[in-house]
Amino acid sequence: MRCTACLKRREAKGNNDFEEGFRRAIRECHLRHGVSGGTLDDFVETAKAVAPQQLARFFGDWVYSTRWVDALTATGSVKELAARYRAPSR
Repeated sequence: MRCTACLKRREAKGNNDFEEGFRRAIRECHLRHGVSGGTLDDFVETAKAVAPQQLARFFGDWVYSTRWVDALTATGSVKELAARYRAPSR
């Protein structure tokens, strides 16, 4: 199910933006936590630090729960679901 979620996010946002942001978060997490790899919470905090937008709601819905399923069912549109998480750049 998580793989489907990743594909839906990529489809909604655009491959380049999603992939670049994901690579940036992975790269920075590796630099910060190296061999230990860190924890999920470490990754979330790192991603929040390097992302150009606020991610608290996104991680709350996609990582720590399955609320994204309900949101997608309610909107019926990946584009509308993506709009739920868009915020001005910080």
